[in-house]
Amino acid sequence: MKFTDEQYDEAIELLRQARRANSEEGQGCFVCGGSCLPHQCGHNPLYAMAMCEEVSHASRDLHHALHVLAGAQTHMGEPIGPNAIVLPSGAGKRALAADLEDEANPH
Repeated sequence: MKFTDEQYDEAIELLRQARRANSEEGQGCFVCGGSCLPHQCGHNPLYAMAMCEEVSHASRDLHHALHVLAGAQTHMGEPIGPNAIVLPSGAGKRALAADLEDEANPH
């Protein structure tokens, strides 16, 4: 997304208003004229940027958690998480392979 000069000018002016409001006591928001506080105003570009960063971090954490739950994460080469598929070893592994081969090649 490419921003226009007018959008930059508007953001700069909103930042100036928020900065001025940050040092002044008063009622209401100088940025939007509402009853919110300038440092919590959705029209304040710094607040909007902070919210985007928070959402980005939360979505990355959620993405990682979903991988763990799906068993897609590994520890020392072994799948971890509640849905991790644990294949049997030794004789059990050979029996499973034989069963899978029988299913693939019915007699």
